[in-house]
Amino acid sequence: MSVPAQRCTPAARQSLRLLSADVVSWGSGVAAGTFQRVRAGADVVPAALVGSWTQDPDTVTQPEPDRWSYRLTVSQGPIGAPLVRFEHSYPRMDDQGNLLAENVDCISTAVVGGSGTLLVIGPETRDRDVWDPDCAENGSGNLRIVQHQGKEELHLYGMDLDGEPAEFVRD
Repeated sequence: MSVPAQRCTPAARQSLRLLSADVVSWGSGVAAGTFQRVRAGADVVPAALVGSWTQDPDTVTQPEPDRWSYRLTVSQGPIGAPLVRFEHSYPRMDDQGNLLAENVDCISTAVVGGSGTLLVIGPETRDRDVWDPDCAENGSGNLRIVQHQGKEELHLYGMDLDGEPAEFVRD
Protein backbone atom coordinates (compact mmCIF):
# COMPACT_ATOMS: atom_id res chain seq x y z
CA MET A 1 0.00 0.00 0.00
CA SER A 2 1.25 3.48 -0.83
CA VAL A 3 0.20 6.82 0.62
CA PRO A 4 -0.48 8.68 -1.60
CA ALA A 5 -1.66 5.90 -3.91
CA GLN A 6 0.77 4.71 -6.62
CA ARG A 7 3.55 6.94 -5.26
CA CYS A 8 5.75 4.15 -3.83
CA THR A 9 6.11 0.47 -4.46
CA PRO A 10 6.78 -1.60 -1.33
CA ALA A 11 9.58 -4.15 -1.44
CA ALA A 12 8.45 -7.68 -2.22
CA ARG A 13 10.16 -9.15 0.83
CA GLN A 14 10.16 -7.51 4.25
CA SER A 15 10.77 -8.90 7.70
CA LEU A 16 9.81 -7.83 11.22
CA ARG A 17 11.41 -9.31 14.32
CA LEU A 18 10.35 -8.59 17.89
CA LEU A 19 13.55 -7.95 19.88
CA SER A 20 11.79 -7.06 23.14
CA ALA A 21 8.43 -5.77 24.33
CA ASP A 22 9.50 -2.27 23.22
CA VAL A 23 11.82 -2.88 20.22
CA VAL A 24 11.10 -4.18 16.70
CA SER A 25 13.66 -4.80 13.97
CA TRP A 26 12.62 -4.29 10.32
CA GLY A 27 14.49 -5.26 7.16
CA SER A 28 13.99 -5.22 3.41
CA GLY A 29 16.94 -6.03 1.16
CA VAL A 30 19.81 -3.74 2.15
CA ALA A 31 17.53 -1.38 4.11
CA ALA A 32 17.07 -2.04 7.81
CA GLY A 33 15.92 -0.25 10.91
CA THR A 34 15.20 -0.69 14.57
CA PHE A 35 12.10 0.88 16.05
CA GLN A 36 11.52 1.59 19.73
CA ARG A 37 8.13 2.13 21.33
CA VAL A 38 7.47 5.82 21.98
CA ARG A 39 6.69 7.10 25.44
CA ALA A 40 2.98 7.23 26.15
CA GLY A 41 1.00 9.66 28.23
CA ALA A 42 -0.15 13.24 28.22
CA ASP A 43 3.27 14.79 28.92
CA VAL A 44 5.89 13.23 26.65
CA VAL A 45 7.62 16.46 25.55
CA PRO A 46 10.79 17.14 27.58
CA ALA A 47 10.15 20.16 29.83
CA ALA A 48 13.30 21.90 28.52
CA LEU A 49 11.71 22.16 25.04
CA VAL A 50 8.33 23.53 26.15
CA GLY A 51 7.83 27.24 25.53
CA SER A 52 8.34 29.92 22.89
CA TRP A 53 11.53 30.25 20.88
CA THR A 54 12.57 32.83 18.27
CA GLN A 55 15.19 32.63 15.59
CA ASP A 56 18.50 33.83 16.91
CA PRO A 57 18.88 37.40 15.59
CA ASP A 58 22.57 36.74 14.90
CA THR A 59 21.61 34.21 12.21
CA VAL A 60 19.50 36.64 10.12
CA THR A 61 21.78 37.79 7.30
CA GLN A 62 19.07 39.25 5.08
CA PRO A 63 18.57 42.94 4.27
CA GLU A 64 16.21 44.71 6.70
CA PRO A 65 16.63 41.96 9.36
CA ASP A 66 13.91 43.52 11.54
CA ARG A 67 11.31 42.39 8.95
CA TRP A 68 12.33 38.71 9.27
CA SER A 69 10.85 36.74 12.15
CA TYR A 70 10.63 33.04 12.88
CA ARG A 71 8.96 31.85 16.08
CA LEU A 72 8.45 28.30 17.22
CA THR A 73 6.22 27.33 20.16
CA VAL A 74 6.37 23.87 21.72
CA SER A 75 3.46 22.69 23.91
CA GLN A 76 3.17 19.74 26.25
CA GLY A 77 1.00 16.81 25.21
CA PRO A 78 0.89 13.26 23.87
CA ILE A 79 2.56 11.67 20.87
CA GLY A 80 0.43 12.21 17.77
CA ALA A 81 -0.84 15.65 18.78
CA PRO A 82 -0.05 18.91 16.92
CA LEU A 83 2.21 20.39 19.62
CA VAL A 84 4.68 22.52 17.63
CA ARG A 85 3.53 25.82 16.11
CA PHE A 86 5.60 27.72 13.52
CA GLU A 87 5.12 31.43 12.80
CA HIS A 88 7.29 32.80 10.01
CA SER A 89 7.20 36.27 8.47
CA TYR A 90 9.50 37.83 5.90
CA PRO A 91 9.41 40.49 3.16
CA ARG A 92 7.80 39.61 -0.15
CA MET A 93 10.26 39.91 -3.05
CA ASP A 94 9.84 40.71 -6.72
CA ASP A 95 11.30 38.58 -9.54
CA GLN A 96 14.69 40.30 -9.21
CA GLY A 97 14.92 39.67 -5.45
CA ASN A 98 14.09 43.23 -4.41
CA LEU A 99 12.16 43.58 -1.15
CA LEU A 100 8.57 44.78 -1.45
CA ALA A 101 6.58 46.66 1.20
CA GLU A 102 4.31 43.76 2.22
CA ASN A 103 5.31 40.68 4.19
CA VAL A 104 4.67 36.98 3.63
CA ASP A 105 3.08 35.44 6.74
CA CYS A 106 3.08 31.69 7.36
CA ILE A 107 1.67 29.72 10.30
CA SER A 108 1.61 25.95 10.61
CA THR A 109 1.58 23.23 13.26
CA ALA A 110 3.48 19.95 13.38
CA VAL A 111 2.54 16.68 15.03
CA VAL A 112 4.95 15.13 17.54
CA GLY A 113 5.92 11.66 16.33
CA GLY A 114 8.56 10.72 18.90
CA SER A 115 10.17 12.03 22.05
CA GLY A 116 13.44 11.35 23.83
CA THR A 117 16.78 13.09 23.48
CA LEU A 118 15.20 14.83 20.50
CA LEU A 119 11.65 15.62 19.50
CA VAL A 120 10.60 14.13 16.13
CA ILE A 121 8.00 16.29 14.38
CA GLY A 122 5.98 16.38 11.19
CA PRO A 123 4.23 16.59 8.97
CA GLU A 124 3.18 20.20 9.25
CA THR A 125 -0.37 21.40 8.65
CA ARG A 126 -0.96 24.89 7.27
CA ASP A 127 -3.10 27.38 9.13
CA ARG A 128 -5.65 28.20 6.40
CA ASP A 129 -6.26 31.68 7.79
CA VAL A 130 -2.55 32.66 7.78
CA TRP A 131 -0.80 30.89 4.91
CA ASP A 132 0.47 32.91 1.98
CA PRO A 133 0.95 31.13 -1.38
CA ASP A 134 4.64 32.15 -1.19
CA CYS A 135 5.18 30.21 2.04
CA ALA A 136 7.65 27.34 1.83
CA GLU A 137 6.70 23.84 2.92
CA ASN A 138 8.83 22.72 5.86
CA GLY A 139 7.95 19.03 6.08
CA SER A 140 9.26 16.94 8.96
CA GLY A 141 12.28 17.18 11.19
CA ASN A 142 13.49 17.08 14.75
CA LEU A 143 14.18 19.49 17.58
CA ARG A 144 16.97 19.33 20.12
CA ILE A 145 18.59 21.65 22.62
CA VAL A 146 22.31 22.32 22.31
CA GLN A 147 24.71 24.47 24.30
CA HIS A 148 26.47 27.04 22.11
CA GLN A 149 28.92 29.61 23.47
CA GLY A 150 27.51 29.22 26.96
CA LYS A 151 23.86 29.63 26.02
CA GLU A 152 21.00 27.25 25.33
CA GLU A 153 19.74 27.04 21.72
CA LEU A 154 16.96 25.04 20.15
CA HIS A 155 18.01 23.55 16.82
CA LEU A 156 15.45 22.56 14.19
CA TYR A 157 16.85 19.98 11.77
CA GLY A 158 15.00 19.07 8.58
CA MET A 159 14.97 15.52 7.25
CA ASP A 160 17.27 16.34 4.33
CA LEU A 161 20.81 15.01 4.60
CA ASP A 162 22.85 18.18 4.21
CA GLY A 163 20.79 20.99 5.68
CA GLU A 164 21.99 23.26 8.46
CA PRO A 165 19.69 23.60 11.46
CA ALA A 166 17.59 26.67 12.14
CA GLU A 167 18.71 28.11 15.47
CA PHE A 168 16.31 29.52 18.06
CA VAL A 169 16.70 31.15 21.47
CA ARG A 170 14.10 31.18 24.21
CA ASP A 171 11.75 34.20 24.20
